[in-house]
Amino acid sequence: MPDFTTESFWCCDTVRHWQATIDGHRVAWEPLPPSADVGYGFTCDCKGYQFRRTCRHVKAAESMRCGWQQFVEGGEPVEGRCPKCGGDVTAESYAV
Repeated sequence: MPDFTTESFWCCDTVRHWQATIDGHRVAWEPLPPSADVGYGFTCDCKGYQFRRTCRHVKAAESMRCGWQQFVEGGEPVEGRCPKCGGDVTAESYAV
């Protein structure tokens, strides 16, 4: 079995948890059920999303969520804050 080295990288807290209210509906970026093909995604409490799994609220939210990850985009936190949105950051370890 190969040996992995782990390195820590910063990421904006919106990578794991984010929510907003758009036109009175709760839109969130959160873990999806195990039956989903991906681990995280947008959800909305409107009837359109429940029927189609997408809606105009999710489309609007896609441009609002930061999602910065140092491992992917590079850069450094600025005074302990996300360089893209100014929000909180958390260190995560990756095997490299």
